[in-house]
Amino acid sequence: MENKTQSVQADLIIEMNVTCPHCEGYFDLFEIDNGRLNDDGYLMKNACPDGHWTDTHEKFKETVTCPECKEPVDVHGIAW
Repeated sequence: MENKTQSVQADLIIEMNVTCPHCEGYFDLFEIDNGRLNDDGYLMKNACPDGHWTDTHEKFKETVTCPECKEPVDVHGIAW
């Protein structure tokens, strides 16, 4: 009996999850507004830039509209 090894491909799943301070809705920044916030890789460039990520993660700032309650949400920093 011959032992054949099968190879599989891994899935890399990246999310930037936020909890709304107004309604406690939980959402992924990559998915809001049909993904438009990441047009041209904007979020990825900010989350995974060249160099030291921790410096950039501390400086990350973005204001988005909560998809649940439609209130503005100020996002400051990325927890890694």
